[in-house]
Formats: sequence, structure tokens, C-alpha cells
Amino acid sequence: MTQGLERDFEEESTDAFQGRMEAQCQLIRKYRSEVLRDEGRQLSYDEAALEWIERYAEGFAREHGHS
Repeated sequence: MTQGLERDFEEESTDAFQGRMEAQCQLIRKYRSEVLRDEGRQLSYDEAALEWIERYAEGFAREHGHS
């Protein structure tokens, strides 16, 4: 019984982590588009990710209960 509960917890944790990662990726894509539209800078996905992480990752973590 304990192993089943542990497995359920691990799956839940994995699902939550995957959900947060997908949400961050979506926000990074949005950020990249906004930078192009508003500033005329064309960033690679990696460049946009680095900038987004530097500017917004801490707030994202707080909002999602991971500070």
C-alpha cells in the first residue's frame, strides 16, 4: 500500500513539474513575440528564455508555490 501511495505522489509531482515547465515555455514564447513586436528585437528561443528567466522566473516560482 505504501509503495502505491509513493508512486501516486511521484506521478503527481512529475505532472505538476511538467505543467510548470510547459507554462514557462508558453510564457517565454509570448515574451519572445512581445519583444519583437514592441522593441523590434528578434531573439532566438534560447535568448528569450535567458532574458525571461532573469526577469520573471522568481515571480513565476512565487506564484506557483516554489520560492
